[in-house]
Amino acid sequence: MLDPKLLRNQLNEVAATLAKRGLQLDVAAVAAVEEKAQKNSDAL
Repeated sequence: MLDPKLLRNQLNEVAATLAKRGLQLDVAAVAAVEEKAQKNSDAL
């Protein structure tokens, strides 16, 4: 399982590490979800 804090703070590094292991992370999708979550939390 990936650490959410690590994913938020070092998205590109996590993607690069996963790529070395033969996995592909959709960085744009993760960034979009994170941006949407941030906007929702700011609205509270």
